[in-house]
Amino acid sequence: MAELPFHPMISNLIALLQLGGTIVFGQLIADRLLEVSGWLWRLAVGMVITSQLAYLITFFPQFFWILDLMAWALAIGGLVFVGQFFHTNRLKFRIERPKSLASWLAMLLSVSYVLLALGPPTQADALDYHWGVPIYLIRNHNWPPMEMWMTGSLAGIGEIYILLGMLLHAENLSTLLQAISLVGFAYWISKDQISLKADFLRIFVLGVPVLLFFVSGPKPQLFPQVLTALALYLTILKKQIGQKTYILIILLL
Repeated sequence: MAELPFHPMISNLIALLQLGGTIVFGQLIADRLLEVSGWLWRLAVGMVITSQLAYLITFFPQFFWILDLMAWALAIGGLVFVGQFFHTNRLKFRIERPKSLASWLAMLLSVSYVLLALGPPTQADALDYHWGVPIYLIRNHNWPPMEMWMTGSLAGIGEIYILLGMLLHAENLSTLLQAISLVGFAYWISKDQISLKADFLRIFVLGVPVLLFFVSGPKPQLFPQVLTALALYLTILKKQIGQKTYILIILLL
């Protein structure tokens, strides 16, 4: 892989902007059409729809230039997200100090996962096809033939989202997506619980040792599990599922 044209931290900053742009794009759909709110829901809807659209484009080499536009649109959307955040929270934004040792531990795990996601991956499958297929698509504008590259056929929309990051040299886009969505899910699932139960849930989710392997690489596995959990939550939330909720469940799955 070619050397980055700038410092790796700039690459990570671009990845964070693209995540913010994904949230902004998801907000247009999730808030208006699907009647849900919260940045985790917006990120889920935005990532799924963006990746599916980009996936369809990869089958038409003459339209690959649209993927460059999508990558830049996500980065610009990230600037919009930052502007919205400071505009909405400029008077009331504050960081709550953890009130217990368990809260401190949950926060420490959360920060550690995000910092771990800033580093380069070393897993064999990540360097093989999770990064390899996006690079192949960028260079050749078509999918790798199965007879040449058996593991290349395992790629899906997760690798397409990685491709949108790589177009702007943001190779850690998927890795940061995994870490941030995991932390967001841990705090979202515990938000309505009392302090003791909330701390237990957060540590229960974030304290699994195997997460060190998944968070440190772009393997698109943690975020799909978050999508499945959100779909399950919607399924059991009400006795009757409305049409919009049903559409959202289908998108998440």
